[in-house]
Amino acid sequence: MGASGAVICPVIILGGILSGVFTATEAGIVACVYAVFCGKFVYKKLTWEKFWIAVYDACKTTGMVMMLLSTAAIYGYMFARAQVGTHLTSWLVSHELSNIAFMMIIMVFSLFLGCFMDMLAAMMVIMPVLYPVVCSLGIDPIQFGVMFCIASVVGAVTPPVGSYLFIAMGICDTTMTRMIKYVIPMVLITAVVMALIISFPGTATFLPNLFYG
Repeated sequence: MGASGAVICPVIILGGILSGVFTATEAGIVACVYAVFCGKFVYKKLTWEKFWIAVYDACKTTGMVMMLLSTAAIYGYMFARAQVGTHLTSWLVSHELSNIAFMMIIMVFSLFLGCFMDMLAAMMVIMPVLYPVVCSLGIDPIQFGVMFCIASVVGAVTPPVGSYLFIAMGICDTTMTRMIKYVIPMVLITAVVMALIISFPGTATFLPNLFYG
């Protein structure tokens, strides 16, 4: 059997998601069931003791993530109650900024927001307010959406909340001090990518335009 059983796992996950058979969340469940099946019946190295140890570790990681997300939800509620998105949009519109300056400010704000909130929560707070403004300024929605998503994810790997950073720490069983030195170069590279997306919209819209016209 060799490694073929393990290699099939990502094929099942990506194939199932891209084909529409199941969602990304369902793909995680399918992957877990498949991994247990392979470990128990194919490779025959997964004992019940090891299984319950894996379940315990998964519960610890999940509990840590849920605590972080609950904290992020509090920040999301505070931002929503304070109408941060509305005030930001009003300020940007009143200053009649260029499209590039507008996108740069939104990028910085998205990075800041991602440090405190989950990406989906940030999207729910900001997108409904900013989308009409983006369209009125003639900015491509795909360009704006790609930039916003990347900025939010980068924010999610930076303290103080940094939910993705804490997930990685839990999986790797390491400290934030050790993680940060590896994260910073990737953040800087991603910042360059976002600058390219803002300056040259085609970098974000090329593939969608190629496939959908």
